[in-house]
Amino acid sequence: MHKTFLLTGDLLAIALACLAFYVSGWGVFDNAWVSGLTVWLGFAVGLLSLDKTDDDTTIEHKPLPIFHLLLAALFSWIMYVWVGIMLEQEEFFIEITRFDDLLAWMGVAIAGYLTWRYFGIPMLVVFLAASWYVAGPPELLGVGEDWMRVAENLWYSTDGAFGRPVEVVGRVVLVFILFGAILQTSGAGEILLKFAFFATSRFAGGPAHAAIVASAMFGTLSGAAVANVVSTGVFTIPIIKKSGFKAKFAGAVEAAASTGGQIMPPVMGVVAFLMADVTGIPYLKIVVAALIPAAMYYASLFVVVLIEAKKQGIGAIPVEDRVRLLPSDWLKSLAFWAPLGTLVAFLLDGRTPQNAGFAATIVAFGLCLLLFPAFRQPKKWFETLISAGRVSATLMIIVTSIGFVIGVVNMTGVGLKFAEAILIAAGSDLFLSLILVMLGCLVMGMGVPTGAAYLI
Repeated sequence: MHKTFLLTGDLLAIALACLAFYVSGWGVFDNAWVSGLTVWLGFAVGLLSLDKTDDDTTIEHKPLPIFHLLLAALFSWIMYVWVGIMLEQEEFFIEITRFDDLLAWMGVAIAGYLTWRYFGIPMLVVFLAASWYVAGPPELLGVGEDWMRVAENLWYSTDGAFGRPVEVVGRVVLVFILFGAILQTSGAGEILLKFAFFATSRFAGGPAHAAIVASAMFGTLSGAAVANVVSTGVFTIPIIKKSGFKAKFAGAVEAAASTGGQIMPPVMGVVAFLMADVTGIPYLKIVVAALIPAAMYYASLFVVVLIEAKKQGIGAIPVEDRVRLLPSDWLKSLAFWAPLGTLVAFLLDGRTPQNAGFAATIVAFGLCLLLFPAFRQPKKWFETLISAGRVSATLMIIVTSIGFVIGVVNMTGVGLKFAEAILIAAGSDLFLSLILVMLGCLVMGMGVPTGAAYLI
C-alpha cells in the first residue's frame, strides 16, 4: 500500500510536468481549469511527497500518515468545488454558500500547513499574520473583515490565492523547471562541471572557482537555486573540501553560487517572471538589466574565494590532476549551448518567455537523446518528469500562499499604508526610498523565499 501511494505521487508529478509543457506550447485551454489543475496537482504531490520522510530514509520503515491522505482527498474535493464555481461565474452571477466559504477556509488551512512543512516557520508566520490581520477582531490587531467576504474575495476569485502569481508560475515558469530537469537527469550537468574545472584549474582554490562557474552556467538555464545545488553541489562540495577548504566554506560557496542563478540571465528565478508581470516591463528588458548585477555578484564570489585560498595557502590544481577536455566533451556541450541559443533567439525575436522555454525544452530533449545514450532509456524520461513535477509542486504551494497574502494586502489597503510610510520616511529622495525598499527586502529575505519577499 505504501508503494501504491508513492506511485500515485509520482504519477501526479508526471502529470504536472506534462501540463506545464502543454500550456507553454499550446496555450491555456481555460483559465479556471489550468489554475485549478496546477494548484491541485501541486498540493497533491506536495502532500504525498511529505510521506517520503525528511531524512532520506525509505517509506518502507515508516507508516504512511493517514492524515496526509485525508488532506489530499479533502483538497481534491475543495478544488472540484472551486473549479465548478469559477466556471459558473464566467457565465453568470452565482451566490456562494456558507458551506462553500467554509471549504475555502479549509483550503487556506491546507495551504498554511504545506507552507510550514516545505518553507518553515518564517513563511508560516507571514501567512498566519495575514490571515489573522484580515479576519481577526480590531481589538486584537485585526481589521475584522467578515470571514465569508474574505473567502469569496481571496479564494473564489483571481485576486487572492489563485491570482497572478499562480497564473505566471503555472503558465510560464514551470516549463523552465522541466527544462532544467532534462539537463540534470541526462548528464549534461556533468559536462558543465568538466568545462568549469577546465576553465578554473589554474587559479588558486580552483575547485571552489569551478563551483562558481558551474553554478553560473547552470543558472543561465535554471533559475531554481535548489535544482542548481542538486546538479552541481553533489560533485563540487566534496572536491572543494578535499582541496583544503573547510567544510562550512565549501557549502557556503556552493550555496551562494547556486543562489546567484536566480539573477543569472537568460533564465532567471521566478521573481523575474513575476516582476515582468507586475511591472509590465518586457522580460527581455529585465534580463538585460540583470547582466551587470549578475556579473558583479559572481565576480565578488571569485574575490572571496581567492582571498580565502591565499589565507589558507591553497594553490591551483596540480597540472597532472587538471581536467582535459575531449572532442566528445565539446560535442556533448551542445546540449547546453544549443538550447541556450534557442532561448535567446526566441526572446530577441519577440516571442513570449513560455514559447522560448517550450522551444528550448524540445531542443534540449532532442540533443540529450542524441548525445547521451543513457538518456534514451524511458526510465530516465520518467525520472526527469517526476523530478520536474516535484520541484513544480513546491512552487505551486508557495505561490498559492503568496497569492493569499497579496490578496490580504490589497483587500485591507496595508500595501498602500506601507508605501506611504516609506514616502514619508524618505521624503522626496528617490535614492533613500530605494535604500529603504532594499532593507525591507533583505529583512524579508532572511526568512521567506525570494518570490514572497518581492511580492509582499
